[in-house]
Amino acid sequence: MSMYTAIFCSRIVFELAERTRNFTSLRMRRIVGETKIDFVGKRLWAGVLSLVLIAAGLSAVWARGEDIFDIDFLGGTALTMQLKNGLSVDEMEEECRKAFVTRRIDNGKLIKGTKKGAKVHYTLNALEIDGIEKETVWKLVTSVPKSQDLQDLVQEKFAGKLMSYSVTVRAVRPVLDDSESSTESPIETPPSGATGPSRQDQLAGPFFVSVTDEQEEKTGAQVAPEQADEKESGDKKSPPADPPQLPVLPDAEESTPAAVPALARTAVELVFGEPPVAGTDPETAAKPGSDGMAGFTLHDKIKSAAENMTEPITFSDSAIAVRPLDKDRDPKWNIESGARYHEWEVTLNQDQQVTERILQQLEDDLANTPVFHSSNTIGGKVAGDTQRLAIFAMLTSLLGIIGYIWIRFQRVVYGLAAVIALIHDVLITLGAIALSFYLADSLGFLKIEEFSISLPIVAAFLTIIGYSLNDTIVVFDRIREVRGKSPDLTEAMINQSINQTLSRTVLTSLTTLIVVAILYWFGGQGIHGFAYALVVGVIVGTYSSVFVASPALLWLSKSRS
Repeated sequence: MSMYTAIFCSRIVFELAERTRNFTSLRMRRIVGETKIDFVGKRLWAGVLSLVLIAAGLSAVWARGEDIFDIDFLGGTALTMQLKNGLSVDEMEEECRKAFVTRRIDNGKLIKGTKKGAKVHYTLNALEIDGIEKETVWKLVTSVPKSQDLQDLVQEKFAGKLMSYSVTVRAVRPVLDDSESSTESPIETPPSGATGPSRQDQLAGPFFVSVTDEQEEKTGAQVAPEQADEKESGDKKSPPADPPQLPVLPDAEESTPAAVPALARTAVELVFGEPPVAGTDPETAAKPGSDGMAGFTLHDKIKSAAENMTEPITFSDSAIAVRPLDKDRDPKWNIESGARYHEWEVTLNQDQQVTERILQQLEDDLANTPVFHSSNTIGGKVAGDTQRLAIFAMLTSLLGIIGYIWIRFQRVVYGLAAVIALIHDVLITLGAIALSFYLADSLGFLKIEEFSISLPIVAAFLTIIGYSLNDTIVVFDRIREVRGKSPDLTEAMINQSINQTLSRTVLTSLTTLIVVAILYWFGGQGIHGFAYALVVGVIVGTYSSVFVASPALLWLSKSRS
């Protein structure tokens, strides 16, 4: 798009202005006048300066060790939490800073202290969810290895500020027979060909219990009523010619089939959200205060509540059935789905009195349970893959640049000289990121923080490579023009070329630097590290085009000759 506007749009503007006679001449003021600076003659001092900067930066990288990497390359835990009241970005950043400033990671554990272990890295982003107040839902991605450690720390540092689950019991009714819940099965049947029972099979188990062995001993072996009906019906159709006579024992009493007793069952409707206002109809008063709860989570919470009661009750998975009631529920919902809903129907294999006790315990448990919308662990394998992909992207870009410049200038030395300058730029920028850890306290007024290598920083490296290459190609193109058909490349040719393009180099670099400096100062926390790397990269890229790429081209040309 930039090339399109530079070539096409700008030409249209100039052509329209010329046709309307808005200007009759076009003049440009030179920022830098005609110069005759011996840039190549200062290559030794420039080389010493570059080596010092690279050595200092790489030493800082080595000293920081793994601490220089961000979550993208180390792995960690991502936690989405919800606050009772919204906080601004600055307020939330301050709360997180207080939470992690006295914590370190040592041997995969989160410990208190500031001396031992690696610093906790984190990123913070506000999320918007329909029906929930803005700036109350935040996603916190940290380098903490264990999810439970992060949850415990968040609960400690954000005590009283986290939204907890609120459940409203809408209706409690006994289930008289199986027909009440058989019209819409809460659990989908597993697909055919399954090799074993899944969690769905367990939760969709029977809600009636057959006659126990003790009852069978009292009543004798009986035939189920359905089977008796079938047998009687069959006898009417084709009675046997000579029915066998069964022996009758003395004093034997005529027995009748025993009814199969069913366990007491209770259905409950639950609504997750803000409790209804007093005096209003709970059917319509409850409003979503969170994004609801997943089916398997609700099942486990109920089972845990029953076990936490004064007189614990242990449920099998088949004794609890859950079914969403939301109007927008997925018609193909099943218990293993992670979809969250606000309204649920729960059926328990207990009478109404016991069910109410379980519900009371559930309310008490959820009142102390923060709403964590999600908690995910970023494994080491994912982090390792990210590192390899980042390195692959950098190397591929450098090889592509060598090939392009080789074709463009018909000589491979131009490509090699350009890549030397690009590696120089990336190393110094990397060193600046590593040194920020030691400069943050003294240069904090410049908004320098303890920056780390993350995916945005890798993107900044690639951007720097592209920018520096563009500036280098402009200089190389002028060198080729000045050289003409001369068989040898001399210092005078390079100095003349650099001086002729110096005004353009300064103008381009200055305008780019203004933009990235504004981005760095006012861009916000999300792109602060990215903008910092660009500020350093633009300055270093301009320097390398003059003092690194051109002398490297001269050295490679002489070596080839």
